[in-house]
Amino acid sequence: MPAIPSIDLAAQVADAGNTSGRDTGKRTRFGFIPVPATTVDAPLVAECFAILECTVADNRHLWILKGEWAWIDPGRRSAGQSHLCGDGTFSANAATVYLRHP
Repeated sequence: MPAIPSIDLAAQVADAGNTSGRDTGKRTRFGFIPVPATTVDAPLVAECFAILECTVADNRHLWILKGEWAWIDPGRRSAGQSHLCGDGTFSANAATVYLRHP
């Protein structure tokens, strides 16, 4: 399920992405609040300002997702949309935030 966090969550998102969920409850450890989805079984992340609930339409060669429902929190939009660029770098509405660990 694609979720779009705001830039103020960049450090939490990076830390969660660098942590195995095998032995750690990531939602609890990083403070993400689960909320029920409308059309899929997986919970949404309340802190994200936009989320697309998707089902798998085809996975024979690539994962092709079908958008089933879109959710947005207009009150969080002003916090700045973020995109992970890789290697600890996030872009946020044309700004760049470096969170690389030495």
